[in-house]
Amino acid sequence: MPEHLFPGNSAIQGFVSFEFDLPGALLEQLVKVLDRMGDGLLSADQLSLIPDAQGVYQLFLDGELVYIGRPTPKLVCEGAFLAT
Repeated sequence: MPEHLFPGNSAIQGFVSFEFDLPGALLEQLVKVLDRMGDGLLSADQLSLIPDAQGVYQLFLDGELVYIGRPTPKLVCEGAFLAT
């Protein structure tokens, strides 16, 4: 393995230091998912279709991405996205 992926390796047999880049891995996966995601209308009917599961959404204003988030069951059930 390249040394830059495992900085600080010691000479201890059977041991190697390792730091997992969780934010980097999450960002890489998220970009792929968002690139494949289609558009959907923000409406009460559309919100009622969202399953009680982990997910992600994008909000666009005038065709420009303004927010990326994840729904929670409470927000979906209460229609908080549609608050005026």
